Amino acid sequence: MTNRKLRHACAACVAFVVLAGTAALAANWPQHRGNSPHTAAITAPTPNMLVPLWSVRFYQQVIDDTTYKPGITSSPAVVNGVVYIGCQNTKFYALDASTGSQLWEYPANSPIESSPMVRDGVVYFVSDNGNLTALNTANGAEIWKFNSGGWQDRVSPNISGTNVVCGAAYPKTHIYAVPVNSSGSAAEAWRVTTSQFVHSSPAVDPATGNIFCGSNDGKIYAIKPDGTNLWPGPFSTIGGILRASPTIANDKVYISGGDYDWALHAIDAVTGTLVWNAPMVPKPDYPSYYYRGIQVSSPAVDNDFIAIIGGYGKKDMGPSTLYAFRDNGTSATQLWTLSLPNSVGVNYVSSPALTPSSVVVGVAENVGYTPTQGHIYVADRETGQAHWYQSGLPTLVGGPILSSVAIADDLLVAADINGQVTAYRLAVPGDMDSDLMNTVRDVVVMGAYSSDTGIANQQTTDRADVEPANTPRTDGTRSFGNSLITPADADRVLKRALGLETRWP
Repeated sequence: MTNRKLRHACAACVAFVVLAGTAALAANWPQHRGNSPHTAAITAPTPNMLVPLWSVRFYQQVIDDTTYKPGITSSPAVVNGVVYIGCQNTKFYALDASTGSQLWEYPANSPIESSPMVRDGVVYFVSDNGNLTALNTANGAEIWKFNSGGWQDRVSPNISGTNVVCGAAYPKTHIYAVPVNSSGSAAEAWRVTTSQFVHSSPAVDPATGNIFCGSNDGKIYAIKPDGTNLWPGPFSTIGGILRASPTIANDKVYISGGDYDWALHAIDAVTGTLVWNAPMVPKPDYPSYYYRGIQVSSPAVDNDFIAIIGGYGKKDMGPSTLYAFRDNGTSATQLWTLSLPNSVGVNYVSSPALTPSSVVVGVAENVGYTPTQGHIYVADRETGQAHWYQSGLPTLVGGPILSSVAIADDLLVAADINGQVTAYRLAVPGDMDSDLMNTVRDVVVMGAYSSDTGIANQQTTDRADVEPANTPRTDGTRSFGNSLITPADADRVLKRALGLETRWP
């Protein structure tokens, strides 16, 4: 069974399953939203079909008689063949990106909901107890730590100049900076006070080092690298909690509004004035008193294309929607929408990532009132048509996905609230087992974890490596029966692929 080998292994608090096949790891996804301006877009041509490679499941931890469950809302970073991820079980992990095997772990002693950032051999992350921690990527050794004074800190750090910038949550209300070259117990370089807690993660303009960060007061703050104000004052949405993170592109700052502001804003990055405001249509028909708790994702931007998700945190209030826009310069055009079955009753929603041809997003779906299912949706950027893939592997099924995916070249990594991290290879359509041929094994794998409206419907397949000798086609392959395989044929065609059945149609 050379193309579907399974390997089971156990380590302390970790279980993982590996399917044969590797991804070519060249590009990196070093932080929340993929880069310092948070565009969440890769520019290299990338296939849009997902092949599961490996899956790792973490387990709960007990510290001083307190049990910490292994849910993951942190988004992974992928750098130089290593996946970095924080977990609510209080551990921070480094995994081999090719196999999922654990390289090291660090005990933060507090749940981790922040996404990590990797720079120059150091990985930075925030834990709920207010600690901003810097670790050596080689071995997980602690380099320095700084405590913000908050105890619900979830912001993902960024770098501006020589400082790590971050935000503090309850009971604190500020954006702060800590020198990169700190050691031991680090000291604060500067802080900017906000009117409310900070759950939005700061975006940084790589050209200027300017910092843009939202706050639960519904405002966007623009800060120079030295901690002074860039704009005359913060940009205000029409109110409500603003948890989404801004994105910098096209000399603009893109941000969704707060609870009562169902719109996408484009702000002049230099002056702080509004360039355009695009309503997100349709707007959910919720009673006005329900709007407190609406979740809108961080926008993903690639040139003039923008993708963003809007949804509600209550599990009984219906699905969320993926919106696509085109930035026309001084206005925006809504291109299409896609309904997503996000409905889990929590204060998170995954943010999209972009490839040149697709929008990719994780989905958390509940059955009844219990969140049980997770999917990755891959939507065509031109039409919005999508197919989905099951979270996890056929042999180790994953759970609802609230964090955002990471894409490093042809590797996609997703994490779910069951404490599972899964890696997928981005593949050309049909070739699920990386042997450069569309075979019955490909059909079996497709039918095991993908949508019946997408990749696992009837497929026309050419299977030269498993068919008996008969008349070859002009392209060197041989046909098999009527060339149509459906997911219901999985057991039969798998036996044939393995040589366990010799009766042919």
